Amino acid sequence: MVRTNNKIQAVIFRMEKDGPKFLIMRRIGGMNNDVWQSVTGGVESGETLDETLKREVFEETGIRPEDIIKYEKIMEFSFESDGTKKNESVFEVEVRPDVVVTDKNNVYKEHDKWDWVEENTAVSMVKWDNNKEAIKKTASKYKIRRQT
Repeated sequence: MVRTNNKIQAVIFRMEKDGPKFLIMRRIGGMNNDVWQSVTGGVESGETLDETLKREVFEETGIRPEDIIKYEKIMEFSFESDGTKKNESVFEVEVRPDVVVTDKNNVYKEHDKWDWVEENTAVSMVKWDNNKEAIKKTASKYKIRRQT
């Protein structure tokens, strides 16, 4: 499929007894080698943002649509890459607490490590400011709600 100039970012979290834990992954290869980040991916021609979100989450983590409790678009931003303007839609994605993460569906093997971490650790580990902002924004909504 042909990629568009639109991208998604998925800030995946699960609720635990002490609050939300965020999934971050270490990217391997290319110019972003050794960068920790949330799930990101390109929108393919003819694909909706919702379809892209579910496809990218599954491809990069093995998390199936039925493992997602809910998701919501929380912000958008634009940036330039290789002289082309790109638009990125950022979603918070809550998944079941017992969800299993795997890279077996990722044919590109973009990540070699992943971890569930609390907000401050996630923010300190990710590189991009928009990723930090999205984690903080999501955490602020869910800190109060704890898993019972």
